[in-house]
Amino acid sequence: MNAQWFDYLAKNFDIQNSLSTADLKAVEDLISSTRLESKTIWVLGNGGSAATASHFVADLVKTTKQFSGNSFRTIALHELQSLQTAYANDVSYSSAFAETLRDLSSPGDLILIVSVSGTSKNLVEARLVADELQLKTACLVGQAGIGLKNDCDAGVIIPSFDYQVVENWHTILLHWFAKTL
Repeated sequence: MNAQWFDYLAKNFDIQNSLSTADLKAVEDLISSTRLESKTIWVLGNGGSAATASHFVADLVKTTKQFSGNSFRTIALHELQSLQTAYANDVSYSSAFAETLRDLSSPGDLILIVSVSGTSKNLVEARLVADELQLKTACLVGQAGIGLKNDCDAGVIIPSFDYQVVENWHTILLHWFAKTL
């Protein structure tokens, strides 16, 4: 192992002491209350964050049963490919998530946005339409996503601009939520 390896690990480990436990608890409470209310959790992301979000859906639906005996009604919105690409093609890419939420969500559902930057137009528009639809909102974002975090009911900022570090922590936190809920 070279020094770069240890520097990379140190960047990741340093985040641990910078996370807000109050913010983590607020997101955890929103996820938990959504299940208790028998509502749906809509998880959204782009690129690597979409993959992380999809993994979280699998954990919430399947893995949580082994810890608590109950699964969550959870859908990765970006995995509705035909619908998403139809809206992207016929309306606009930036409104594809928002339009799908209009079609399929119900008041009291939760949208959980996973994003390194928190600035993608399709995620921001989905967050905005959530108010109109009376949806709860939560997000996990990197340092650049502070604006989105402040617009959500609950959110966690990973205090880094390094996308790999942010994605690593999103995975760790989502695994933690799946294990503890």
